[in-house]
Amino acid sequence: MKQLSTETTESALVSDLAREAIRVSAVRQREEIHKLSRELLAAYRVALNTEPGSYSSPDNELELSTIAVERRVFSSQLYAKKKELKKLQSRHAQTLSQLSETTGKLFALSNSLLGRTQIKYWRLRAKIATSIRKV
Repeated sequence: MKQLSTETTESALVSDLAREAIRVSAVRQREEIHKLSRELLAAYRVALNTEPGSYSSPDNELELSTIAVERRVFSSQLYAKKKELKKLQSRHAQTLSQLSETTGKLFALSNSLLGRTQIKYWRLRAKIATSIRKV
């Protein structure tokens, strides 16, 4: 029974670490999206505050074309960040489903003597593999 609680604690730690890493990535992506949105909004405001009669000046035309290019760049960056955020959210959902499935299998295996022996074997095998990689 003590081993079962150790296994439960280990799987809980792994799941907490995975959730935390995905959550931190999602928060960073959201911050980046909000930053790009603010910059894009500022560029729109600059473009809207220009006087209608001043479009004929070459300097203003250059400035407006620069703003248009910046808008496109910001829009594409914003789209890319939103797409990446959706990808992270789907990966998070997959991780949670895999984790719940693995936890269920682990509990099912740990209820039998053969299952507990298999779990010990897999953990020992994983430790050996990581120690070999370090060397």
